[in-house]
Amino acid sequence: MSTERTIIRRTVPRSAIIEAIRSASYALTPPEIHVAAKRRYPQVGIATVYRAVHALIQSGEVAEVNLPGETSTRYEIAEKPHHHHFRCQRCFRLFDLPGCVPLNSLLPSGFKMTRHDIVLYGFCPQCAN
Repeated sequence: MSTERTIIRRTVPRSAIIEAIRSASYALTPPEIHVAAKRRYPQVGIATVYRAVHALIQSGEVAEVNLPGETSTRYEIAEKPHHHHFRCQRCFRLFDLPGCVPLNSLLPSGFKMTRHDIVLYGFCPQCAN
């Protein structure tokens, strides 16, 4: 797997798409990106969103977020510091959780962790009431 980043041309639709992802407070699905990008550039189509997201992943600007049980991949800005996610079981919103707890103490002797993803589930403050 190559670690080279692709440089992509910044078109008006791609700028609207990257800005939609950058300004979101959580990782977005392609349809959510489409809705947000249309506010900035009404002519953008869903196919353009998928193509642009693919190019933005290749350029290293966007990262994939895969949640267990979800069929649609979500996307967020790649420059975010390492973090985890909280998924509300009532409204299904996704929240970024800052930071990370040390997990190496959980590993059996001789194991070496190379990466991890944690998703916590429960109810957000609005749904908990």
